[in-house]
Amino acid sequence: MTAWASDGRHGRGEPEDPVRQFVLRWDADHPSGGTGFGVVAASGRWRDAEAIARSVGPTLEVAGENAVPGLVRLRNRDSVLLAHRTPGRDAGGRSGTVCHVLVGTVRQLSVRRCLALHAWTWEPEPLTVTTVRGDLLSVAAESLAKAESGGLAALRAELAHPDVAATLTALTAEVLRDPDRRFSVLDPSLGRAPHAVLAGLNDMFGPVLADQQRGWSFATHDTDDSKPLRFVFLREWPPHPSSEPRARVDPRRGRKDTAAGLAKELVERLLEGVDPAHLQDVLQRHANRETPHRPGWLPRATSQALDRLSSPPRLPTRTGDQEPPTPQPSAPQPWDPAPRAPFAEADELLDELRDVDVRGPRLGELLARIDERGEHWDEGRQFKLCLVLLERDLFLGAPPDGTEERVVDAYERWVRPFSHKSEVVNRLKTIVSTTWSSSRDNPRAREALTRIVEGGPGFAEQVWIALWRATRDQAAAHRPAPPAHEPAPGPAPGPAPETWAPLKDIPPAPGYPAPSSSPPPVAEPPRANPQAPLWDSGAGPEPSAGPSGRGWTERDRLIVVACLFVFTVVVLIVLVTLLV
Repeated sequence: MTAWASDGRHGRGEPEDPVRQFVLRWDADHPSGGTGFGVVAASGRWRDAEAIARSVGPTLEVAGENAVPGLVRLRNRDSVLLAHRTPGRDAGGRSGTVCHVLVGTVRQLSVRRCLALHAWTWEPEPLTVTTVRGDLLSVAAESLAKAESGGLAALRAELAHPDVAATLTALTAEVLRDPDRRFSVLDPSLGRAPHAVLAGLNDMFGPVLADQQRGWSFATHDTDDSKPLRFVFLREWPPHPSSEPRARVDPRRGRKDTAAGLAKELVERLLEGVDPAHLQDVLQRHANRETPHRPGWLPRATSQALDRLSSPPRLPTRTGDQEPPTPQPSAPQPWDPAPRAPFAEADELLDELRDVDVRGPRLGELLARIDERGEHWDEGRQFKLCLVLLERDLFLGAPPDGTEERVVDAYERWVRPFSHKSEVVNRLKTIVSTTWSSSRDNPRAREALTRIVEGGPGFAEQVWIALWRATRDQAAAHRPAPPAHEPAPGPAPGPAPETWAPLKDIPPAPGYPAPSSSPPPVAEPPRANPQAPLWDSGAGPEPSAGPSGRGWTERDRLIVVACLFVFTVVVLIVLVTLLV
């Protein structure tokens, strides 16, 4: 059985086989032997179900008391796994997970159908998943198809709820900013909104996201966002950072930029009743004309698609909820004696950014102006902005007055898209190394750098190595050396010096171990004997030198004695022979 993954690669063949089903829960005596979270009931071959369970078990199981029912979808080539999770208890009364799993083809378990089955009422005879055990029958694909239309209509009706629409708008904006990432979404609805949110997102970007490597994998509820899923919804952020770079989306904290404006228009189109199939088709056609992974490719495609769908033609997208700009007359105004050259304002903003004081009050205002206008700059000027931010060390260490939020956003928007370029890589290596090494003098800089890393910085491997070395070297430098002798008694100590608040450790780079709190062991050089010359090995007095220039050994002496003995014997034999 092939290992399961959450990629989005398309399969070629989809045989119309029955949909397999099996049940996973904690059990002290599995039918195949063993104890723990595993298969207790299955249709088809048990070894196939057990192989899948071993591969995806950690992804399907939910830890903690805050678990609520939800769906998990994974894809492996041309097969799809859909799991309906419900909270359960093990034999000891501890919280656990019960999963009813379906495995079928991409056609049988499409994204739309999986979401439509969210209520899990498709079963003609529902299983008692908490007690069922043994062999199960396969599921007829027709029973799943019958439940699709009703379930999908209910989800689309929920999009009109203000909280659902707000969450969909926030997630859509984040997808537009960087569609190649994984996304964690804060969900206070206890699992009610995510199905509708994902259905709305699929109505817009279903084929576009399916064509990417990460595909359509999701969990409508979980307590940990470090699992290999593209979309994860959580009631609260976990205390530890994700091991995978993820964009964390909080619908209550929106940004005002072009992506937010486009997202708002798309959601409004859905709520107005546009045909989702037509919207998907137009978006996909324009996305196919763009170069994948080029900065801004999806917002450009979306803007063109909205132009195509609009009649009369739509106005240019505004950033966030700003008022539309006042029409300007073509003739120069008294306060503007000559028309400004294209992008002259951009060059002025870049000059201001080079000279602004990092601790001054103007930095936050300047970054806000750049956020509003930078989306309309050409790629060359956006790259210049990236280089200016790097020249100013990303303004890490900005005062904690709200400006630090804009500093982190500035990296995300203007530096990360160019993080693969050699000049950016070289500068980032220096910035992360010096920032981490000097963090005791400037803890705010380290905190800002940590937030950038937790958000998924897109660092090249060389930058991760530089950061890892900086964390390792600092750990070694701050390890206190043991005292060589007892300190001499002295006067009573004065007031304790000011201590730094504990600083948050940076998450380890992918592929590299976390730095140890103690330095690596270093071999101690051999110590010289103060009573003897440095070349003395301490084994005893130096032996007398032999003919070869080295000391006589016991073997040398034995050889000499043997030679003398043989010589004596030979001489005696010759003498005896002569006398006879």
